[in-house]
Amino acid sequence: MKKKGNRSKKHHYLPIHYQKGFQNDFGKIFVYDKNAERIIRNVNPRTFFAENELNTIDFGGKKHDFIEEKIYNFIDNHSAEQFQKIRASNWAQEDSISAFDRIGFGWTLCNLFWRIPSSEANLLRLRNQESFDNIETESFSFQNNFHSGLEEDFSKYLRSKDDLRPISKLIYALHSFNNGEVKNIASRWNIFHLLENDRLVTGDNPFARKRENLVYGDLLGEFIFPISGNKLIVITNEPPSFIDEVLLLYINLMILHQSERFICMADAENLKKVVGIYNDFRKEGIHHNIRNFLFEHLAEISKFNSIEEYSRNRNGI
Repeated sequence: MKKKGNRSKKHHYLPIHYQKGFQNDFGKIFVYDKNAERIIRNVNPRTFFAENELNTIDFGGKKHDFIEEKIYNFIDNHSAEQFQKIRASNWAQEDSISAFDRIGFGWTLCNLFWRIPSSEANLLRLRNQESFDNIETESFSFQNNFHSGLEEDFSKYLRSKDDLRPISKLIYALHSFNNGEVKNIASRWNIFHLLENDRLVTGDNPFARKRENLVYGDLLGEFIFPISGNKLIVITNEPPSFIDEVLLLYINLMILHQSERFICMADAENLKKVVGIYNDFRKEGIHHNIRNFLFEHLAEISKFNSIEEYSRNRNGI
């Protein structure tokens, strides 16, 4: 915790409470560093998935950390309760996740999407799309005509200052309520539970998205997101009735492939296996096709009501 009067420095783009969903029984995670190509063992979740002064902004030559300390701390305290409720649920308790919970968790995911490292590139991409020209302006519209033109000036100012990007990304996250993004997530909700708690990885880009491009009103599109080491949420138009080993592998491989530097898992040996398979894919030159492999397999198993039916079909029985 920062000392009173001091500005916070280390800002987590993956909240600590989220990382704890991937820790082992001793409260540690195992982190793979893509740059160093090594596994870092027995790590405290506070250590990684953070950048110094990531959400610090500069107003008039003075730096402020209110986005991190006031806004994101508030959001993380509430999202921690959401994650815990979902992680504690089981198949029999699925109905306990209310529509209100789904909407709240949908916005939590939208907010997280705008905090991870890839959000920097996404912000620049969206600003170049015509449909996004007025989002920052509309978010600061004033009802009083006395202020006419002020919101446009502020939007231009935001776009001209790189160190104000945290404000712009927060605006885009808040706008997900207006553009239907949260509703899309809540209405296509499917959660899958695994028996072991060390089967899934997460990383600095944990959204396994079917579509690479960004579409206004449905930025995330169809996607898979690991909630913890043994739970994942599948947001898709045609959800599967089950999850098999092949799909789990593709999910882990995709998160590894698209993450900029770090992924983590609760078990070192399982993490080593994922990295080894990914390196085999790289040697064969097929690692860039992982997204296609994942969603083609998802579409295939979604045709069947059970893994037994799928297996019989594969075996020609």
